[in-house]
Amino acid sequence: MLVDAHHHLWNLSEVNYPWLMEKGATRFFGDPTPIQRNYLLDEHISKLEPFKFNASVHVQVGAKDGWQEAKWIDQIATNSKNWKIVQGPCPRNIRLVLRATTPDTAIAQGDR
Repeated sequence: MLVDAHHHLWNLSEVNYPWLMEKGATRFFGDPTPIQRNYLLDEHISKLEPFKFNASVHVQVGAKDGWQEAKWIDQIATNSKNWKIVQGPCPRNIRLVLRATTPDTAIAQGDR
């Protein structure tokens, strides 16, 4: 099992992300315009496919209602048959290292 240890998903029709939808505001990472759209699990999986990931840790991304975001991600996790996803908040600037518990122990690192 190879785990992407830190990623975000968002569905702008399901969860309100005020920081993401504020037009014309520059963020710490620059201009958010390119990401002011839905970013869903299928797209994330397709980007990771070449690297053989098959599980991930979703980190909350600043929704107005964190509980609503958590319920949305839980629904995705429940309905995903070929991808294991868990969720958890992660403080900034913490390095995550997850060690998979399968015999072929793989390590995935996130640098946030």
